[in-house]
Amino acid sequence: MKKTLLLLFLASSCIAFSQAPVDGFYKGKGHLDLGLSAGYEMSSKYFAGTDKIALGRDIISASIFAGYGITDRLDVYASVPYVQINKVQGLQDGSLYLKFRAFEKDLEHARISISLAAGGLTNLTDYETEGGSAIGQQAKTLDLRPILHYQCHSGLFFTAQGAYLLKSDPTPSAINAALKVGYAAPSYYLDVWYAHQTSDGGLNYRGDDLINSFKQLGVDYHKAGLTFYKPFSNKLGGFANASYVLSGRNISQGTGFGIGLVWKAL
Repeated sequence: MKKTLLLLFLASSCIAFSQAPVDGFYKGKGHLDLGLSAGYEMSSKYFAGTDKIALGRDIISASIFAGYGITDRLDVYASVPYVQINKVQGLQDGSLYLKFRAFEKDLEHARISISLAAGGLTNLTDYETEGGSAIGQQAKTLDLRPILHYQCHSGLFFTAQGAYLLKSDPTPSAINAALKVGYAAPSYYLDVWYAHQTSDGGLNYRGDDLINSFKQLGVDYHKAGLTFYKPFSNKLGGFANASYVLSGRNISQGTGFGIGLVWKAL
């Protein structure tokens, strides 16, 4: 089960209902997972700055992703997302992450670990960044994050992480954090999560400077969601997830849904 769980979070990394791109589980040396996900977010409201306005943005997303255990303590993950907002579409920001387990200790009824992850995101095409149908900011992003993972022998687990996102000019850098509580059983997996992001300044959509480009926007949010995974066999499993933007700045407010398949190739 642990070797498959990593991919669920890469599968949720598209713009429509993003959460933390890595988690506290490890795949194991030599194990490769491949997957495909699709999602849809319905939103009729948009936070222009912190003011909620009527702006419909129907977001369709898909992602192919992979995760590989280089060693028992080092994993690598990659993801390529496709996004369509209204009638504007294209490949969005590809990602590549490494995660290293720096500390692990067995307790009486649980195991605790601390991991360090580093990754990067970059736009894969010259996609639209102007107006209400913009699909991203085309920012080059360096992501550095520590991860605390606590897992009971019963299957109950808790994961907390924070990150600093260093972004290329003119997109403001940001700090984000995520909390996740779940249960990992041999026959299923379930979690609920919360994610928050605060940008270092940035302009507001339709603000005083009349900026319509997403590149210069500061994007803040409070999001919550859940994920359910079910293995169909030793090689194949499927998942479903949902999320909602509670509040934010320069972000759509809507409910997102996703489904996907994970195949254990090795």
